[in-house]
Amino acid sequence: MEETGNDIAGGEGGASPQSLFDYKRIELRCVTDLRRLRDLAAKLKLNPSILELTDDVLKRIESKRFSIAVVGEFKRGKSTFINALLGREILPVDVMPCSATLNRVTYGLKPSVSIYYKAEGGAAQRVEEVGIDQLADYVTKLTPESERNAAQIAEAVIHYPSDYCRNNVDIIDTPGLNDDETMTAVTLSVIPKVDAAILVIMPEAPFAGSEGDFLTNHLLLQDLGRVIFVVSAIDRLRRPADRERIVDVIKKRIRQTVDARLREQFEPGSEEFQRYSQQIGEPILFPLSSYQALTARIENDDALLEESQFPKFTAALERFLTHNRGAIELQVLVNRILATGEEIVKKINIEIGALDMSQRDFDEAYATAQTQLEALRRQREAELRKIDSAAAHTLRRLEPMVGQLENDLKGAATQVVDEAAVTAADLKKEKMPDLTSRLSKQVSDAVGQHARRTGEKLQIEIERDLQSEIGRLHDFALAVGETLHGIELHFGTVEADASRQRSVGAESLAAAVSAFTGFGGIWSGYREAGGKGAAIGGVASLGTLLAGSMVAGVIGLPFTLPLIIAVGVVSIFTGGWAARKLLGGDRVERFKENYKAEVLEHLEAELGKQHLPSKVEQSVRQIYDCLKEKLMGELTASIEQTQSTLDDLRGKKARDETLSEHRRKESEEVRNEILGIRAKALRLSNQLAEITGV
Repeated sequence: MEETGNDIAGGEGGASPQSLFDYKRIELRCVTDLRRLRDLAAKLKLNPSILELTDDVLKRIESKRFSIAVVGEFKRGKSTFINALLGREILPVDVMPCSATLNRVTYGLKPSVSIYYKAEGGAAQRVEEVGIDQLADYVTKLTPESERNAAQIAEAVIHYPSDYCRNNVDIIDTPGLNDDETMTAVTLSVIPKVDAAILVIMPEAPFAGSEGDFLTNHLLLQDLGRVIFVVSAIDRLRRPADRERIVDVIKKRIRQTVDARLREQFEPGSEEFQRYSQQIGEPILFPLSSYQALTARIENDDALLEESQFPKFTAALERFLTHNRGAIELQVLVNRILATGEEIVKKINIEIGALDMSQRDFDEAYATAQTQLEALRRQREAELRKIDSAAAHTLRRLEPMVGQLENDLKGAATQVVDEAAVTAADLKKEKMPDLTSRLSKQVSDAVGQHARRTGEKLQIEIERDLQSEIGRLHDFALAVGETLHGIELHFGTVEADASRQRSVGAESLAAAVSAFTGFGGIWSGYREAGGKGAAIGGVASLGTLLAGSMVAGVIGLPFTLPLIIAVGVVSIFTGGWAARKLLGGDRVERFKENYKAEVLEHLEAELGKQHLPSKVEQSVRQIYDCLKEKLMGELTASIEQTQSTLDDLRGKKARDETLSEHRRKESEEVRNEILGIRAKALRLSNQLAEITGV
């Protein structure tokens, strides 16, 4: 069967860029243009805040890394899959569960390994450089010594000249899920920090229930468009019909699992249900043979490489890195080019017009502009108060959900104990530790899952309110654009242009949305005719922002509960407890009642330490403060830049300075250059809007 998802990016598209080479070439051009604008802005003494905003984007583009985690159950062939990508046996593999640390593959001209040890007691993190052939001695469980080493290691970074890692892309090999609790915790810890996940599945175990739980509880609803499914070792099924059937089975199971999860989380037919259903779309499956691909690349066997179906995956991976990651990062650059370029053009236009005006005409134009700018400032203050009101409204909506959480978690714990299969034989002294350990894990899992889902609901509610606020601020952005463009017109150097008039504020807000939501936030859809204005997208990026700030504070709860319940409760229900507490009567029921009481006591004590209501309030306030800082800060910079330009010109008029012919010609040449840069950026923005579907 052909791969069921031959375009990871989703959708077709003939717009540039088409390859990683194209993407890098266009990115370099955009960076060059933005650096040129930054130099001109400094030369023209633009407001320092505009220079800072421009520098921030340049630094972000240079430092941004894109991480892809390869995840799955233990013994699913994750390390072999990555080795096939690299074309060499770099990561250790074995017939037994092998990986015991996070192994990060990053670009390096010379193959080498950097071992980063866990920092203890606030000490500086120790780093050790080892040969790539020594990797197995540090990151595996193949020997007692290597397992002891791995327990001390936070991460192994493998430097290797892989084309996939050339553009700041890291590929992370994770320990197998359900190997043991420590290894599972290591894998779960990295999930919120990556940009994409490749879930490796084996045809002999086609999307088992635990894989479905991992998908719905840890991968989805954090950033829904980032899961790619690889059905590895497809060569073990010799008959093509068997391969086709197993891929269909896996795809069906994934769809059913995701649909059930969405129906549990949202009302079918609701806006959220439709939005997340569309974002998930059809599962993207790639049946392939990592072993055949690795062998083929080592032996330069093109026929075997084609048989492995690996080239179809790598082509799609390249397209994913271009169209998903590349298009979004390019949009951030484009938005900043448009916003910074607009500020420079506006300053030049006002300067040329002002220095040509009589003193009387200038004074009148200045007074009118002052009145308009003051009106914008008053409106800005009103908008800031509205954002504060929106934050309060969000907190009021979340309050019942947060207030109910403790009772819900206790109910989840109680239900597990009530429904647990416990027999009198389990209550014997020698079996009590196993029983209490099993129950504590079940209770912890239930409590953790319920807390995660409550966190997801909180996140979705905050996203809804934030989207509404950003949409509302678009009207203020247009008002800013119209006013500032009107000030330009007042000085008589530009003609009324409806598209530019409406784009001034929208482009500033576009750049701010990019900064606020990260690389996933896109405010694009510009057209030269200005008919469609701007459209907002990047819902998932808001989720990423929230997952890193608000939800992480709530979701941090389940990661502490298993240890608390296991240690606190198990320590009670061992030793002579059974002899003291279970004499006479219904021993099973008495055990359950006492066990519930202890669990609920520990749970209540831990929840009391968490201070969830204050945590949620603090996090929501931080998010809305960020909204004010990023979005309103950008628009404020545009307002104050115009004020600064006018004040500077007022001083020049007072000194009776005029614009020399040479200076005029130079200014007009700069303006034309910037208009050319903006025109290119505008065309690219339109192409990117088509690629990303905004």
